[in-house]
Amino acid sequence: MIVLDIFIGLVLVYFLYSLLVSLLAEMIATWLGMRARILRQGIDNLLNDKIPENLPKDVFKWLKDIFIVEPETFKYTNAGQFYKQPSVKHLAKVGENKWYSIRNTKPAYISKQNFANTMLNMLSNRGKGINEWEKIKFAIENNTLNLDPETIQMVKDWLSRANDKYENFSKLMLETYDEMMGRVNGWYKRKIGLMLFWLGFIVSIAFNVDTLQILETLRDNPKARTESVALAQKLVKEQTDSVKIEKGDSLKAHLKEHLLLIENQNNVIGAGWKFPEQTSTTQAKIRYIISKIVPSEKKFWGILITALALSLGAQFWFDLLKKLVAIRGAGVKPDEKEVNNTTDPNKINSDGLALSESNPVSIAISQNLKNWENIKGFVAANKISNSANNQAIEVIFEKDTVPDNFPQFIKIVLNNHEFEVPFVMKTGKKATLGQDNGTIQTGSIIQKFTDSRGTAAGIVLNKRTNKKAILTCAHVVRTDKTSFIDVNKAGIEMITKNNEQKPIGIVKNTVMSVFCDAGLVDLDSKAEELVNEIGIPTISQFRTVHSSEEGKTVITIKTLSGDQNGLLLNTGKYFTFDDQGSKDVRYFDLLVMGNHLNDFATAISQPGDSGSLIIDSSGIPIGILVGGTVINNQHFSFGIKLADVFDIMQIGTLNS
Repeated sequence: MIVLDIFIGLVLVYFLYSLLVSLLAEMIATWLGMRARILRQGIDNLLNDKIPENLPKDVFKWLKDIFIVEPETFKYTNAGQFYKQPSVKHLAKVGENKWYSIRNTKPAYISKQNFANTMLNMLSNRGKGINEWEKIKFAIENNTLNLDPETIQMVKDWLSRANDKYENFSKLMLETYDEMMGRVNGWYKRKIGLMLFWLGFIVSIAFNVDTLQILETLRDNPKARTESVALAQKLVKEQTDSVKIEKGDSLKAHLKEHLLLIENQNNVIGAGWKFPEQTSTTQAKIRYIISKIVPSEKKFWGILITALALSLGAQFWFDLLKKLVAIRGAGVKPDEKEVNNTTDPNKINSDGLALSESNPVSIAISQNLKNWENIKGFVAANKISNSANNQAIEVIFEKDTVPDNFPQFIKIVLNNHEFEVPFVMKTGKKATLGQDNGTIQTGSIIQKFTDSRGTAAGIVLNKRTNKKAILTCAHVVRTDKTSFIDVNKAGIEMITKNNEQKPIGIVKNTVMSVFCDAGLVDLDSKAEELVNEIGIPTISQFRTVHSSEEGKTVITIKTLSGDQNGLLLNTGKYFTFDDQGSKDVRYFDLLVMGNHLNDFATAISQPGDSGSLIIDSSGIPIGILVGGTVINNQHFSFGIKLADVFDIMQIGTLNS
């Protein structure tokens, strides 16, 4: 109990001083107009393209960037024109424009509705038509606002995805602004976090808030401990709103009240500077303080610890204080415990640390996977049934890389029971994406800038552009070793029946994540005849795959060299893929297929087949091929679930 009381006393001090620091930070931020500055930067990023500058480093420009000073050229940009609109301009506080603040010339907050209305007005004022929607479409299609290339593309994407509906277009604009405001809030928190640390350091020096000294006082002075705990209980019981920092003129009044509370607590723990008799002048006191806060002094480190703690913020320490007081109240005497028979079990289970998985094997994999991934030659770890038909972990390493000290089992404690989860060790190769060494044949997709080649899964609807598009793997059509699209390298070609290489369209969207490897190539009008001639199928339906199908569902991979039949062996495997010179990629929830349940000597897919459509025995698509591997001299192929691809990429079938 003594240790708990000491900890409560320390957290109370952190809370009181972190709230003081937060108040000071908010006052400074308001004085400097930081919210308005950062909002202006966010809208600048949203409405203006950012062009890299290959210029010598300018110290003054760097400092202006640090303090978010508005560039002189800003007023002539698209974002600058936005701020000149009456609906935005009139939100700013009227007053003298000081050099240190933009709070009087730029608003600190713009609602998403106001943003959307302002943009719609700007577009319609530059458009032609019989109604506002027609004016807006005219302005976008003809770029009458002269928006930068990337910005106009963003706006055209809104228009394309709106399906010619004004309300959909407005909604997309609102969603984009919401996303931008999320980033703006993150920028503000980072700026404030840095300010909190330095203010915390200064306040800790000014008030002599030395963590090490406070711990000694609370340890050796029972009265100080008792009074600190009593004050903490009082604050928590009152559910004080002082942790909520109000903005505006009430800041100063709030600050005075809080300083009185800090003074009372300082009297309890004996905090503050105590100067020797010979330090009677202010200069002497300052010299004394400086002599005590050099790194060679113990006090310096106590104050530094305090500053780091205060940078976490008042809300963090207040929440922790409430938990500690609750724990102390629950453990004083049995008759003081409050019995609550109305506890909602769903609230307990909603705790982020509560286990939602009851399988020891799954828990063992989850807890150790990150460590295993750092071992050289590691390929995969999956849940299987071993030779005794008990569940185990199948661990795969590349040949000659299996660690000598790898355990035979791992212990897991679950519900106060200890489980020994066994391992089944195997050797195998990392799976290959097969993007640049596949056979070129009629229908092959070619990314000429990366020399990647693959296969079209089929034709789908790209909802973002409302165009027909070829669906394939992202690693086949990406413009470099990332999933980002370089518009100058996004053209895709296909091999015709005459062995010619003809352009078919532009890569418009790629997703390469742990659950998805898919790319969309919007078809040119001339390319539709080509894909029809080759026989690229239209994907009109698909279905979800279930684990009950493992070892039962017969599948067919629609490769360019012919249909390859196989068996669906697993619906949720994890595996490492060799990205051919780039960083390894890892996929979860993979479909695993083999030639036959008891005979995997022959591969059912080859390099160049990536992107091929996988269908079941009824002809319904269930996935797209992503790669293959060899494990214990047996061949396996991997696929991405088609239901996941459609959900993540938000694409549709042509009949949808």
